[in-house]
Amino acid sequence: MKKIAYSMLLFCIHYSGFSQVGIGTTNPQAQLDVTGGNVRFSDYGTGTITGTETYLLSVDSDGNIIESPLNTVNRTGLQYYTWDISNTSQPNIDNIRALGVSTSQGVHNGNLNDAARAAIAPDNNGYIIYYTGTIRVNNTGTFTFNARSDDGSRIYIDNVLVLENWFDQPSTTRSNSVTLAQGDHKIEFWYYENTISEFMEFTWGANPDSYPVGSIINANQFFTK
Repeated sequence: MKKIAYSMLLFCIHYSGFSQVGIGTTNPQAQLDVTGGNVRFSDYGTGTITGTETYLLSVDSDGNIIESPLNTVNRTGLQYYTWDISNTSQPNIDNIRALGVSTSQGVHNGNLNDAARAAIAPDNNGYIIYYTGTIRVNNTGTFTFNARSDDGSRIYIDNVLVLENWFDQPSTTRSNSVTLAQGDHKIEFWYYENTISEFMEFTWGANPDSYPVGSIINANQFFTK
């Protein structure tokens, strides 16, 4: 029934002779511009959309306008990989393919803390852990990240190094800030252990999206695509 209704709407628009048609109002914020057989919106409205959109309009093989389901589900968490390597000081991760076949893989949905490290560490010495996902920035501004590790850790955003803590060291905390625009950004958390003691923890610093300062970063604050 909806397919027929949409088709009739276009039929009426095409033959009514109007060049612009308001949708749902006589004083529209958005208009349909019908020119040479093409139908397009001339502008976006400034009103607030409420609810969750679950369908998009599309055209089937017969030229009919139909509703297509819109996949709006975000899969929260971070994808992770581990590599069991020989004991190495500051292992090179510039070419991820050079690390070879990963030892384990999965999706992490908990804190980025030492318990998470211990749960997936390939062994006690000589390994790398890599978490990757998407951070959705709601408010443009400066985000501060903290990394505490023994041995090394790093954070990349949009393939750019934003926090450097990649050293053989006892448990050491380093922080750095980065300005992020509203929208989605790729984020990566890296950790390596050379030998003897080991520790990993990533926490939030000041940020405009209301993550509590000092709280442990949780994988469910991100999502996978």
